[in-house]
Amino acid sequence: MDIIVFSDGETVLHLLDPRVRLLAAAALTLVLSQSHDARVLVAGMLLGVVGLVVSRVPLVAVLQRLVPLNAFFILLAGVLMFTTPGESVFRIGTVAATREGLLHGGTILLRGNAIVSLLACLVGTIEFIALGRALGQLRVPAKLVHVLLFTVRYINLMLAEYERLSQAAVLRGFRPGANLHTLRTTGYQVAMVLVLSYERGARMLQAMKLRGYDGTLPRTEVRAFRKQDYLFLMGVCATVVTLLGVEFA
Repeated sequence: MDIIVFSDGETVLHLLDPRVRLLAAAALTLVLSQSHDARVLVAGMLLGVVGLVVSRVPLVAVLQRLVPLNAFFILLAGVLMFTTPGESVFRIGTVAATREGLLHGGTILLRGNAIVSLLACLVGTIEFIALGRALGQLRVPAKLVHVLLFTVRYINLMLAEYERLSQAAVLRGFRPGANLHTLRTTGYQVAMVLVLSYERGARMLQAMKLRGYDGTLPRTEVRAFRKQDYLFLMGVCATVVTLLGVEFA
């Protein structure tokens, strides 16, 4: 299972320092998450699309993440359309859909797609190890960085363990259904995965200590920002200021 989308690593974005991409993603995401102006959200969506094209992120991988997200947003927009008070647009029986509800739902849909697109091209193109080092150099607490890296590293192993237990149950005649036996069996499987993950984590910690792990990430030389990094940061700052100007105009 791919947690983060990767591309070929030879684009303009890939040449930027990971810290620069993280700072840019944080700044743009913060602005878009708090914005209610359609012009700002459309601009954010356009930036995300341009970033995806430039970074050459596989379109199929992006759609696999956007489809379930948009399904949820459309469902939410449908609920808001009939529950938000305002000017009636049309009626279904005695229930009226309002213009304010439609705008609210559309704003959420546009905001979500813009943020995911920007994260896919800025953060999604950073390799896991480089992401952990960049977070550490940005003074993110070491424990959070460790949790992120270990989770990404071992989540596939836990999923494979659960699939192995599920296959074993099927070979023993288990057939899932809407009954108490299925709930009990699934509960046993999840409990076994938790126990096995705890045991694997203990073995992993012992192995790491034997190799000199002392609870901190290996220190690497902090590379200075290059000219293109500063130019990109200046462009992001100008974009953020422009979006804020539009928002509060």
